[in-house]
Order: sequence, then C-alpha cells, then structure tokens
Amino acid sequence: MNAQKEVLETLAAAPEYVNPAIELAAEVMQMETRGHREDIEKLLRSPRVEAAIVAGEKEGRAVMHAFARCQQAPPVASQVVPIGF
Repeated sequence: MNAQKEVLETLAAAPEYVNPAIELAAEVMQMETRGHREDIEKLLRSPRVEAAIVAGEKEGRAVMHAFARCQQAPPVASQVVPIGF
C-alpha cells in the first residue's frame, strides 16, 4: 500500500472528535444566545471548565508536535496534479 493511501485511510478511520474547550465554548455561546445567564455562571464554576482547559492545552501541544514533524518530513511528489496548476 502506498504511503499516501495509508495516511488517507487512517484519517478516514479516525473517530470524530471535538476539542472539549471548543465544545464548552459553543455550549456557553448557545446558552448566552438563549439568555441562560444563571446556567452559564453555574457551568463556569463546574469542574468541566478546568477539564476542558487541560484537555484543550494537551491537544494543542499534540497538534504543534504533529505540525513540527510535518515540517521536518521530506517532501514527497504527489501522483495527482493540484487543482489550478
């Protein structure tokens, strides 16, 4: 199996995932839109906030590590001409 196909298959097989910090932010924005200020205050005092921050920071470090590895990887010619070339 060629490397490109293997990478694409791995990405396609990966489970869907949303960063907990992004998920929490979306939840707070939705509550704010609905005018549920008390619920927002209660949520912001909950342990979910600290857990989301920790998970978000951990994921951020993992993304930066993966990005650095991609930058260090040798270039590989594509078998497909990109659109616009």
